[in-house]
Amino acid sequence: MFDLQDINLVSFKLCPFVQKTVIVAEEKNIKLNITYIDLDNRPDWFLQRSPLGKVPILIVGEETLFESNVIMDFIDEISEGSLKPMNLVQAAVNKGWIEFSNELIISQFHYICSDSSEKLTRNRNKYIGNLSRINDALNKKPFFNGNEFGLVDVAFAPIFSRQSIIEGISGDNPIRDFPNVFEWGKHLMSRPSVKISLVIDFETLFLKRFSTGSVLLTV
Repeated sequence: MFDLQDINLVSFKLCPFVQKTVIVAEEKNIKLNITYIDLDNRPDWFLQRSPLGKVPILIVGEETLFESNVIMDFIDEISEGSLKPMNLVQAAVNKGWIEFSNELIISQFHYICSDSSEKLTRNRNKYIGNLSRINDALNKKPFFNGNEFGLVDVAFAPIFSRQSIIEGISGDNPIRDFPNVFEWGKHLMSRPSVKISLVIDFETLFLKRFSTGSVLLTV
């Protein structure tokens, strides 16, 4: 067995995937040891530990866990209670949407980074298409499964944290066109674990990294 003190999360401050793990840890009252690295200058020790050279990774003793959905599932399983439905069919449905959350996050990233109006239109349309898919699946409130907040909700929370900043700068928010997603986002953003899952200077760092060349974030 292992001690929670031996678990170390490695990522960088703007990573939407590490935010998932932080939210789960907050929900489970687990204090994570987090090491932030410079994504543009990844240290050798990190490259040796990360099988894919990507963040986040979770170092558990001599083992290294990778892929954010695997990591947040592990954090859930080693702690009391569960953020997964008891019904096995519903739990499997949740897993499918959790996997899809990565695709939505990546499509939002491309939308954010669009450096021309043509790319923005193309990337925004793909982002909208993915928002439409999750909108159709949201038939319960306030969370994906109803009253119980779960891992599937955690998986999508980073979308709303970033869209809030984007809307504040550009006025653009495709999520507003999808009532189910928009309402879901309001509930997720009011969750204490989501509120405190970002570093204090997140917005400043976000704008510093993405505003150069971004059509959306050019003031």
